[in-house]
Amino acid sequence: MWLDFDLCLGSVVWGHGREEIVAAVSRAPAGASTVPSIIEAEAAQTLLSRLDRYEAVRFFKTGADSCAVAIRLARQATGRDLVLSDGYHGWHDWSIAGAYSEAPEPLGIPDAVARLTVTLDPSLGPQAALAVLNDVGRGLAALVVRPEAWPARALQELIERARQLGAVSICDEVTSHLKYSRLGSAAERRAKPDMICIGKGLANGMPVTALLGPSALIDRIEAARISSTNWSETWSLAGLIAAEALLAGAPVWPSWRNELAEVVAALSRVVEEFALGGEFALVAHPGFFSIERPGRSFRTDPFRRHVASELGQRGLYTRGWFHGSDAHCPEDWDRLKEALSGALAAWCGR
Repeated sequence: MWLDFDLCLGSVVWGHGREEIVAAVSRAPAGASTVPSIIEAEAAQTLLSRLDRYEAVRFFKTGADSCAVAIRLARQATGRDLVLSDGYHGWHDWSIAGAYSEAPEPLGIPDAVARLTVTLDPSLGPQAALAVLNDVGRGLAALVVRPEAWPARALQELIERARQLGAVSICDEVTSHLKYSRLGSAAERRAKPDMICIGKGLANGMPVTALLGPSALIDRIEAARISSTNWSETWSLAGLIAAEALLAGAPVWPSWRNELAEVVAALSRVVEEFALGGEFALVAHPGFFSIERPGRSFRTDPFRRHVASELGQRGLYTRGWFHGSDAHCPEDWDRLKEALSGALAAWCGR
């Protein structure tokens, strides 16, 4: 049996087949509806009670959908076209050209579309990002950033400057929301964007994401002719309601943050022992982490393949990132710690 630390890209935060969620889904009214259902209203009220800074919410199926809708609403509300983003925000045309500017094959994105999104590089620091923001000026429709990619003060300054320019600020928390705190990664940094996109973990791996913001923006969805047959599908919404109940009852969230921190600390000692500080970097967040080599593309780095192979031989599944869940026990984290230490040693020929 595999020990899973990939968890469907970090979506299965309560563990596979969590009993409470399975039971809720099995009791839900079947399928989809052509109009919003009662369970959709219940899911909305449940989510807004936790994230009560926001007035309205709409549900979608993927994080890419949520982000694309947010951009569309920002453009409609401002009457502007230009977008500033900080990397990957889904596969849709508005985002993907900048996120994969070095892709070996054409992406099929028209140049005219690609030019409407300017990509910020968080590694260059907040002042460089603010300079780009000021250069774009009042032609900006939206700023969309991943909160976890920025220091708290920098994130706050970027959002405030975008607001001064009359642009809509969007935090893409699809990956990070439930990996930081009950209120998400932007709130953890005391940032107050206009809208947030959240996804992975909302229904423990079932297909549902959400866009939250002021009613004045969210209510534009109909006028913008944004729709999908499957957005009102009820099983995922039932899973979301059950997952929110589990979250409300968790004493600490993420419940595995201390165990994950211990693994990162142990690996830091291994890196120091092997004098690998200049070659490896541990990129850690409260609910997930990765081991990367600075200056190399994480997606294509042979080290990532090495780690996946080494851990696979030990019965641990990962594609290079390490996501935790409420179902992982201390013994699971000990296995991961031992396996990763062995993988590092093998890479160095120890």
